[in-house]
Amino acid sequence: MNQNQGQRTTTITIMFTLAFIIFAIVTIFITNNILDNGNNEYIRARINLYIILSFSTGLVVSIIGVTYLAREYRKDLLGFNPAEIAILYSENKSIIEQLNEGVISLDLDYHVKTINDAAKRMLLINDTNLQEVLDQLDFKSVIVNRRQISNKLVEVNKEQLLVSSFPLYSQGKVIGGTMIFRSRLEVEMLLDQLSGYRKISKALREQKHEFQNKLHVILGLIKMKDYETVNSYINQNIYHTNLTSDYYSSRIKDDQISALFVGKDIQSKEFDTTVQLSSDSYLSDTHHPVSSEDLIIVIGNLIDNALEAFKGKNIDNRKIDVKVLEEDDSIKIGVSDNAGGIDPRVKRTMFKRGVSTKKGDNRGTGLYLISEIVNLYSGQKQVQSSARKTYIEVILKKVKKWKWK
Repeated sequence: MNQNQGQRTTTITIMFTLAFIIFAIVTIFITNNILDNGNNEYIRARINLYIILSFSTGLVVSIIGVTYLAREYRKDLLGFNPAEIAILYSENKSIIEQLNEGVISLDLDYHVKTINDAAKRMLLINDTNLQEVLDQLDFKSVIVNRRQISNKLVEVNKEQLLVSSFPLYSQGKVIGGTMIFRSRLEVEMLLDQLSGYRKISKALREQKHEFQNKLHVILGLIKMKDYETVNSYINQNIYHTNLTSDYYSSRIKDDQISALFVGKDIQSKEFDTTVQLSSDSYLSDTHHPVSSEDLIIVIGNLIDNALEAFKGKNIDNRKIDVKVLEEDDSIKIGVSDNAGGIDPRVKRTMFKRGVSTKKGDNRGTGLYLISEIVNLYSGQKQVQSSARKTYIEVILKKVKKWKWK
């Protein structure tokens, strides 16, 4: 039922109800006059019956009209009653406000129907520039042309965002459009974390093959009945494995970061390089508000860059020194390598998106992410480079700005 039909139904029901009410009032008035002018019991009985029938008929018609109207309104409300709609509205509003993504919905007249706090922060919306921001968004193609977009990169108020949009439907008709916004930086950070986990996974697979080779050695020695050598070989390898694991876990209390160092230690063998954590390093298991995920991005990318720097170079005693030192108000991370210096031209722009000294596609993201994390925690970064060594230091303060996460 459309809006006009609903209005007509309401009008008809009200008219019938008012008609019978007026009829009843008139009847009462006439009855009073008759009763004042006569005492005929027969007339009195007929009039009473007439009054009862009039009120009963009016009441029945009113009940039928109200019931019919309630059913029609329930159809318009998709079968929900007002209490259920209130609950659904509260749930919907709460869910939208809890989303990490920004959400904006407009109706057919391009009036804002939904906008959450995440959208206001991402798009830098305030009380004065809402319409200016909306003018930069192509809602017309969404509502009029029914255009659906998935993860399109757009720039709004100098912020790069991934936007998905789609029209809103009710009973097969377009009633508006919605856009969902995500931070490009957050997506890149997630991809970088995934890349780091893949590298660790690859290193663990290589360790598995190495372990299988050691088992073959043990099996061979047992078949040769050289039990003394078997005992010595096993003890030597257990000691080395435990020593490495204990070295990291005694200094790095965060299990995720400790596991990262174990993985990087294994990965470094691929580059014939040694990754060494300084003996005075320390990181607690809780270092709020600096998250473990952000530390993984910073430490992982700095070590990866140092490892990549050794590629194609004939350098003896390849070594990467890492220092992680947590203080009351900050976390300091330093990584140095002896793979040679950085081109001064690259050094000035190395933390910008797309700048890299390495060849290949999809480069120049790691250091850019580090720079963004430094800004997130109001930190500092510095690069020292000579003909033989490079040292990069990052300081993250334990004060976190707002983040789209």
